[in-house]
Amino acid sequence: MSHQLYSNGGAVSSPRVSVIIPTRNEALNLPLVLEHIPAEYEVVVVDGHSTDGSLDVAKVLRPDAIVLTQTRRGKGNAMACGFAAATGDILVMLDADGSADPREIPRYVRALMWKAPTSRRGPASPRVAAATTSRASAGWATGASTQW
Repeated sequence: MSHQLYSNGGAVSSPRVSVIIPTRNEALNLPLVLEHIPAEYEVVVVDGHSTDGSLDVAKVLRPDAIVLTQTRRGKGNAMACGFAAATGDILVMLDADGSADPREIPRYVRALMWKAPTSRRGPASPRVAAATTSRASAGWATGASTQW
């Protein structure tokens, strides 16, 4: 079975990717996460009223990032705020605690861009939220390998 890259009726191009990172008191973990996000990806850090300087760390490490404070409480609100601020074609949610390896994001993006020609459902929506890996495979930050 052959596959083709998703195109919106025109030439195939690289999608704009936005990575939304909800954070609350994750100043120590943000360097591990932010340093591995590709520079060409938009980063949206949504803070849940941290008291440890998480916002300052994010601004120093990714001066190009959109940094904002959530409007209410809870992770759901943080995600909604991040999705509203993001401008990418593909939206990726990534926890700031290092439970998922940001180096895997390009692989997820490539998978989202492929579609089977016999698909009855058609191409994926251009704004897709990609799920992150589970905490069970979170050994990347310590050097443990993750097998899929």
